[in-house]
Amino acid sequence: MEAWFFWQHLPTKLSRAGQVGASPLPDSVCLVTLPMSAQSFIVITHLVSQDSFLSKLHYHQQLSTLIDNTLLHLYSHVAISRRFVPTAKRNTILCQYLKPKIKQPQHKSIKGDIKRMVITGQKAGANLELKLEELRKMANDYKESINDAQRLYDLLNHLFDEHGFDSRLFHEGEKTEPEIIYILKDHLEHCFEEGGEQIAPVSLLIEFEQNTPDILINVINQTSLFCASLHEHNTETKQTHIHLNPYRNT
Repeated sequence: MEAWFFWQHLPTKLSRAGQVGASPLPDSVCLVTLPMSAQSFIVITHLVSQDSFLSKLHYHQQLSTLIDNTLLHLYSHVAISRRFVPTAKRNTILCQYLKPKIKQPQHKSIKGDIKRMVITGQKAGANLELKLEELRKMANDYKESINDAQRLYDLLNHLFDEHGFDSRLFHEGEKTEPEIIYILKDHLEHCFEEGGEQIAPVSLLIEFEQNTPDILINVINQTSLFCASLHEHNTETKQTHIHLNPYRNT
């Protein structure tokens, strides 16, 4: 399809006051013309890269989850023990839990980290529990420091790597393909402020063929990177307009 039914609702030009210069825009999609930082713009313009790779955010999420599970395993053992559990014994419990995970494919991206954890725990006088607490704090600090522009980059990489949803920037006049997420560059530039914080909903445009809007929306919301909602959907053409808003912990 070269024309999408909902494009008439998207602005083609914005004034400095944020007024729409062409077609009207719903209040819920009002965009603000704030400059985007060079770093954030570079991140966004590379969203269409065909080279998929595990993002840093996904790495830190995996590391944080593993550490949480490892410490929970330790604390469950300590809780049922009738005796005080010294550091050396705690190291043994942690290493026994971590060692089998080195060969598990789901931990491939953090395999080296797990090896270093085990080696640390096997050293005399070491305190692996304390080290894991420090690593968990570092991983959580990294996740909290990620701005919204980077989260969008990570989201689209995740959708491609894990669910097969490719993403591209839309160019006027080009023929679109089904099951591919399209993003309008002109509108995207106005969705993020200088520091990469999102200030307006990001529009994802997609024509479904095998999947449904609910599938994509649920997949996005499960990442906790953005809150996705259905903005428009044509039941005949399956063309869909999804809004992404920032996910904020409350």
